[in-house]
Amino acid sequence: MSASKKESYSWPWVLGTLITGLALIGLAHLGDLVWSWPEITTGSIANVGAAFLIAFLLFIVERRFTRTITRSVEATAGATASVAAREAVKEQTEVLSRRITSLEEEFAERRAATEQRQNARVDAVATDLSAETTWQALDEMIQVGAIRNGVVVSASSAAPYPLIEFEIRTQMAHPYPGSPWESDREVIRRLMISAVVEPEPNSIGIPYFDWEWSETESFADAMAQIDAKMRRAERLREAKLLDPAFAAAEFSRALTLVKNDQQTPVGDEQLHGVLQELHSDNWAITTEGIQHLIRGLFVTWADLNLKTGHAARQSPAPQPPSGISAEDWSFLYGRLQHYAPQGGQRLF
Repeated sequence: MSASKKESYSWPWVLGTLITGLALIGLAHLGDLVWSWPEITTGSIANVGAAFLIAFLLFIVERRFTRTITRSVEATAGATASVAAREAVKEQTEVLSRRITSLEEEFAERRAATEQRQNARVDAVATDLSAETTWQALDEMIQVGAIRNGVVVSASSAAPYPLIEFEIRTQMAHPYPGSPWESDREVIRRLMISAVVEPEPNSIGIPYFDWEWSETESFADAMAQIDAKMRRAERLREAKLLDPAFAAAEFSRALTLVKNDQQTPVGDEQLHGVLQELHSDNWAITTEGIQHLIRGLFVTWADLNLKTGHAARQSPAPQPPSGISAEDWSFLYGRLQHYAPQGGQRLF
């Protein structure tokens, strides 16, 4: 309700009181001066008229007083309500701020715990390379998308080949036909070590020697099995060049590289894309192309214009991109031919 409605009153009654009072006083004066009425009569009439005027004045004064008090009360109430509203908003803001701070702290704690676990698992590979530490480190990096299923590294400081791949290979186990469990599919994950000894397939297929690394075997045991396979396949030169200690160090370096990229702020990463191969001369093949970690060279798959599938492995090497020597390019292009330009999937 507005102030005008709350303060409204009947103006005819108010004006009537004023006019009546003035009329009675005027009549008393006329009766005394003109008509010579008795003094008691004119006095009584004048007193009644004065009473009407006093009533009028009191009414006006009372209304003004009431209006002033009402406005003061309303102003005070409005100010109190405004203060209460501000306090409520402040309280809600503080509650929200505390919730946001709590969420940020909880998220930071979880991220710190994740990074601590990643550091521990990657560092364990450098200090105690075993099937267990290798599995944990690979699985950690696979889960966060730092690598696909594994990573290929140099296994010799004296020659480009052999290369060693550390991989968690996922397979589907199919029950025998007619089995009551034929519809069941079991996912099997195996820790594999594989050696690559040349870029191109030969008459017996791709020269690719792998071994399932069990928990009961040391890294030296597993590499000895790879060495034996290479020698039986008459790859004596590559078997002699195979350096397990060098391969282990390069594997640790690759894991540290991808782990650091996972934890570094946006824009400070070293790699373009997901790491697939890391070579001892700091060339890295990723899902985005090929790059040199020190010199800053980066060539994308689009720049390379490689074909896919069998055609990619049969196509001759183009001129090396600027900044890559012919010798390096011959080796690197042979490695690039094993990866699809779209998606970076290995072709064999």
